[in-house]
Amino acid sequence: DSKIDPTSNPNSFRVKIDVSSFVNVNNVIIQESVPSAFKVKTDATVQTMGDVQILTWSKDLIGNSTSVSYTYSVPPVYPQLYSLGPLQISTGSTTYFKETRPCVVALEPAVNNHYLRAVK
Repeated sequence: DSKIDPTSNPNSFRVKIDVSSFVNVNNVIIQESVPSAFKVKTDATVQTMGDVQILTWSKDLIGNSTSVSYTYSVPPVYPQLYSLGPLQISTGSTTYFKETRPCVVALEPAVNNHYLRAVK
């Protein structure tokens, strides 16, 4: 989702990445970057570098395909924009794919279709 409600219960959002290979490789390294403010649950190796967590999976391809996933929860601070990615797929020595830009997630609570208005 590109817009999420940080006050939702549960505060848990799932990301699934499907990978199909069109090059002759048997395994790939998939890396995704998420803000360090996110609480992430994943089977990836997680390394925090400053304000970013780098999720790394080493996956064997089965039928030239694989997938990875993670869930994250967000801090209750809004409105806020966070970047996910850019995603990178490599074999370690050769990068086969890198997103040209990150995905952006907007945190904004649902307010029953009414606009919020500040009153002084």
